[in-house]
Amino acid sequence: GQEKFEDKYGTDDYASFRFFSERFESADRKRVKEDWHIVREYYETFNEWYNNPLWYHYIGFLIYCGEPIIHIYHSYKGKMKTEFLSSLIGTIRKKLKITLTDSGDIEKNGNPILYSNKTKNSLKQLLVLYNIEYIVQKNKNNEKGYILFPFDLFKSEKWDIEHVDSFTTNPLIDKEQQKEWFRTAIDDLRVFGIDYKNAPNIDGSEKEAAEHFLKDIDPNVSFDRIKLIVSKLAGEYLPTEEVFKDVKNTIGNLTLLNADINRGYGNSIFPSKKKEITKKDAEGRFIPICTKNVFLKNFIGVNNTTITWSQDDMEKYRQNIIDVIKKFLIVESQAEVQ
Repeated sequence: GQEKFEDKYGTDDYASFRFFSERFESADRKRVKEDWHIVREYYETFNEWYNNPLWYHYIGFLIYCGEPIIHIYHSYKGKMKTEFLSSLIGTIRKKLKITLTDSGDIEKNGNPILYSNKTKNSLKQLLVLYNIEYIVQKNKNNEKGYILFPFDLFKSEKWDIEHVDSFTTNPLIDKEQQKEWFRTAIDDLRVFGIDYKNAPNIDGSEKEAAEHFLKDIDPNVSFDRIKLIVSKLAGEYLPTEEVFKDVKNTIGNLTLLNADINRGYGNSIFPSKKKEITKKDAEGRFIPICTKNVFLKNFIGVNNTTITWSQDDMEKYRQNIIDVIKKFLIVESQAEVQ
């Protein structure tokens, strides 16, 4: 087994050298020749996988999901190209286990996929596949060569599921941090011509509360109240918050983000997140393409003029995810037939 190999030969760059060195200690020329032939065959296979953009992306995704390479190799041997491609798509479908219902929702094990500790892994897989398939489909229309999803960069980072619109769920406890959050929000809203001092959609007592919170005049002004005021200013205000409790945890409000960037700005309002991601992107950090699209509102039908991530935006984005990864979903009405 794999562990045995690691225990015996290690996991560094010379592990395979030690393996073959021991294997060939008392081997004759014929044995060496046969082994060399096998090694070459693997090398040529991997080379072919790497140079076929579809295989590169789908095999890369399966390896990310923990599928052993040897299984993929066996399903490749002796198959025609179209057959192999179908088997890759089928294997991905089995890994995801996500159903597209007749009403157009996505479910896993009969439940809607909402963000929770239990679903984090499934959501991560779904969003990684979305980014990969988005690139695959872009490649189809690209006559000047193709883009590859950078698995090496992806692998070198830790990833979080990020809420696009924080819906003011902010766990900041320290008063200074709270004030810093508020100041950042004020600055970022100002860019869009919104100033709490003369905004028409908040009343006098709210303006006063904001002022008192910033200047530490009234210790009774709660941070929850401040968050609500900022939400109203940013247009994230949801009058019937109970109704929207689950909305923030649906796929239309989730995206993939580098863990350190995500933890760096916590639950900021949408324009603050957008600014931070644009900055990191400009610094050359790898931000997945669909995450960039979300914060730049780069989707058909998404309202580009607002600074918020509205429920309508969520719906359009959710639909885009489903449209892109459709071929990897189990279709409910066909599932019974299978």
